[in-house]
Amino acid sequence: MERYLQPTAFFDYDHPRLQAWIESELEGVPDEPVEQIKALYLAVRDSISYNPYVFRTDANTFSASYALESGETYCIPKAVLLGAAARSIGVPSRLGLADVRNHLSSPKLIEWLRSDIFRMHGYIELFLNGQWVKATPAFNRQLCELMKVEPLEFDGVHDSMFQEYTEDGHAHMEYVNDHGLFDDVPHEFIVSGVRAAYSHLFAEEEEPEAPKGSLVQDISSPRACSNPGRPYSLLATVSALCPASAPLIASSTASESGTVFPVSVSPMRLKRLKSMALQFFESIMRCTRSTFSRVAGSSL
Repeated sequence: MERYLQPTAFFDYDHPRLQAWIESELEGVPDEPVEQIKALYLAVRDSISYNPYVFRTDANTFSASYALESGETYCIPKAVLLGAAARSIGVPSRLGLADVRNHLSSPKLIEWLRSDIFRMHGYIELFLNGQWVKATPAFNRQLCELMKVEPLEFDGVHDSMFQEYTEDGHAHMEYVNDHGLFDDVPHEFIVSGVRAAYSHLFAEEEEPEAPKGSLVQDISSPRACSNPGRPYSLLATVSALCPASAPLIASSTASESGTVFPVSVSPMRLKRLKSMALQFFESIMRCTRSTFSRVAGSSL
């Protein structure tokens, strides 16, 4: 268990600024591990904004102190920050990695990744009351409210992994592949996995060429999907399945649902999506015939 308590270059709770932050966040909190972890969880979740566009391969950007200093990062450094804070108060922690399908990504993010699978999603396991419990402080309250999901709570007793559904019952996240648990950040393993999954981002540069802005700005933008709970619009699906239709669809969706983006479609979904596309075009044809009939009738 000792290895899950040690400071490392990533779990660097011996960093002066990180130590000061931990002390500040625990001021007035009862001297009890679960209560302290709950307070630290909320601090990491909401004071550090979730922004996947800031991903870099530089090892330093995976550390707890860097997450704190930057004020915005993605799931892995946020998990490491909570894990480092936990170790500093004597609570063992270890990093978990998995691939997840995120149904609430913005069209811009999906276009950037060319997939709805997020490789190397990070969470933290904490040893409390004689058992390991999972915590995921990735998504800050502001982002959750924009995406119409409840912010993920953590009580220190039960696993807190992800919001499976949005407030209106649509799918949010699902875990599709587990990469295991680690006593320290497996930097090279993470970077190689990300490079393999999104090789187009590393075509010419050592670092991925990321869009400007943040996921919060994507969701808040007037060009974002009109229903953020269901960003995969039928028009975007048709565009992905029928590339020749993209110019027409792009012109019809520019003011309605934002960027038309490619969608990574599993074989299981392909048949259903093709059926949806056929229904869409049949509907267009019916509307077209109806319009021509009205125009012809009014000209007589």
